[in-house]
Amino acid sequence: MNADMMFKRTWIPFIISPVLIVLLLWLPFGFQLTGLIEEWDVLALFTKNGLFFWAGVDTPLAAHRLRPLTIFPHAVAYFLNPDSFIFWHLLQMLSLVLKGVAASIIAWFLTRSRGWAMFLGALVILYPADTMQLSFRGIHINISLALVLFAAAMLVTAYDQPRRAIRFGLALAGAISLGVAILMYEAALFLAPMPFLVLFARVGFRQTWDYIRTYPLLSSSWVITVGLCIVHALLVLGSGDIYQSGVIGGGGGLASALLHKLPKLFSIGLLRSLAGGWFDAVGMVLLEYRNYSYLIFATIVCAAVIHFRNKIFPSGNLDDSESRATDSRLSLRIMSIGLLLSLLGYLPYLSSNAHMLISQRTYLFAAPGAAMVFLASLMLLSRIRKWLAEIACIALLLLGMGAQLYQFHHYQQISDTQRQLLRSIVENFDGNLDNKTLLILDGSEQINHTWMLNNISNALSYFYDKPINSVEVCLMPEGNWQKRDSLARNGNCVEESDRWVFRAASPVSGPGLALLPVTPDLVIPKDKIVVLNIKPDGSATQYPALNEYRAQLNSGKDHVAQRYRNILAAKPWPLDFKQFTPVEGSDRYRWDFGRWWSMELPIHGSGWREAEWDVNYFFHRASAWKTHGHSSLLFDMVPTGKPYVLEGRFDLIVSDAIRESIHIRLNGHDLQYRWTGNGKFTADIPKDILKRGENKAEFNSATDENYFGLSTRLDWFEVHQRQE
Repeated sequence: MNADMMFKRTWIPFIISPVLIVLLLWLPFGFQLTGLIEEWDVLALFTKNGLFFWAGVDTPLAAHRLRPLTIFPHAVAYFLNPDSFIFWHLLQMLSLVLKGVAASIIAWFLTRSRGWAMFLGALVILYPADTMQLSFRGIHINISLALVLFAAAMLVTAYDQPRRAIRFGLALAGAISLGVAILMYEAALFLAPMPFLVLFARVGFRQTWDYIRTYPLLSSSWVITVGLCIVHALLVLGSGDIYQSGVIGGGGGLASALLHKLPKLFSIGLLRSLAGGWFDAVGMVLLEYRNYSYLIFATIVCAAVIHFRNKIFPSGNLDDSESRATDSRLSLRIMSIGLLLSLLGYLPYLSSNAHMLISQRTYLFAAPGAAMVFLASLMLLSRIRKWLAEIACIALLLLGMGAQLYQFHHYQQISDTQRQLLRSIVENFDGNLDNKTLLILDGSEQINHTWMLNNISNALSYFYDKPINSVEVCLMPEGNWQKRDSLARNGNCVEESDRWVFRAASPVSGPGLALLPVTPDLVIPKDKIVVLNIKPDGSATQYPALNEYRAQLNSGKDHVAQRYRNILAAKPWPLDFKQFTPVEGSDRYRWDFGRWWSMELPIHGSGWREAEWDVNYFFHRASAWKTHGHSSLLFDMVPTGKPYVLEGRFDLIVSDAIRESIHIRLNGHDLQYRWTGNGKFTADIPKDILKRGENKAEFNSATDENYFGLSTRLDWFEVHQRQE
């Protein structure tokens, strides 16, 4: 079969299927998702320093020079349109499509079954182990992984080509893609053995060696690329402080991690890759959806394209008999390399304790190997009962699609809240500070979290297209200053007659920690401050003096006006299928800081550290420390006229004295609570205390200055009707 016929009959289905899946993922959300965390930092770097495409010694990202192309996707998106996130979306979509296409080509090389090849491509896109495939934080990681898979697909395909020119062209494309992938994200290096493992899975050890020996230039192109990237890494590692040094921490790096943390490669990495992600996916589908219509529709479309592939994409005389796919020895070899690739994909994250406590970005490189394990398992199952294997395939597609749609929804909600707050600021502050400080008094109590504009000065620098460096945020009415100390505790804002005083958290000590030094107060005269008040609903008062400025935002052609219209004032996406259960607005409310591992929710309130995760086998629990004597959480609900109770659990209490000091208030009324064991408490809520709309729960207690200034750690609380 000539190359043109091979492309039409083989690769076109491998392209169409991933494109369709990605379009189905984006259809309910459109291009509404914006930057969330590091995206604002990157855009601020472009604003302040001009556009740059790599992280070199003389660039603002010198600390990231081990991965010099890490900034490249962001720079390309900014270059193509600096005033919207449209090309961020398109690049993210393209990376997912490329992952699916490459995985399909690899599976075709292994099985010569278009059905199994298309299924693996779909599964790699929808695999639920990682919780940050769709946020732009991971765009460079997605592209790096896509390039690794594409590189491996090109090399193994090259071995099968009879024409020398095509053989070398594919090998060269693979080598270049591999080099770019590693220079974009160094974890790609750990998947470098992939093409040779794929060769082994297809033909075994002896014939793999024959391939390598028969085509030495193909194999050497890959090995040389890997070698050059390793040399680059060694040179950078010896050239001074880099980002990875701070992430790894301590001496020994990855070698030390392999000695001391190797069991966690299996108990955390492999368990999550093979089972934990699917466990969470089942929970998401069962608990987070209120309308399954779109999920079922999307799953049926994906499954139908794969099942009816030969009618949609006629194969002609193409060998699609699946005779090779029924070979049990092949299935077992695919399973073995899938396990190894999954372990290799997670291996680099053992070097960082912080990365082992999250599932964001850390399972993207483990997913293709894990997907191969499921492919091999289903191939074996198909030999026993083909109809059972088909049902299992549909179930995996449904769960994967369900998890990815919910992930998109999760980040879209955060983006929507950020957009509302940023719009309130940009509409009511013209960007002219004149050497003054912008003081944001946040009555909504939301600008308080890594996921909620903790880097607000960088976001504002991008929107105003100039540095906005002097910004302070105070949560009102409590007056919590959102400037954190080394223990992640906030300070206090105090308004005096002619000045504002910003006081850092008081010095504390703790086991293994000497008394922290006193941090001097930040004192700013009122004539050096521009104050912007945000109301509890997230809006801000619009003063007539800025009417001309607001008119310019709505009609101007400069970067500020276009960014405002394209991002902050963008119209809502019309295709809202109402799939998910709303967090608020019900007749009951539960808050647990995050239900699904590493998908924590921004805290709506004040006086808390950010959520910490207890990582277990399947049930991962989020909780947060109280850092202030007075801490609050705000929530919306629609209570009925029936009696209500408030229940909750503190999973840690520093001392008996602090336990005795705990007071719980709801909407300004003290609640008489009682302990029910294991840190749990319950309290009856007097009639008419709960309000329709926003309510405030307050958890007040003493803090221990000899234990890091902490008091209790809240696991969850719930307001629901009393069970009669």
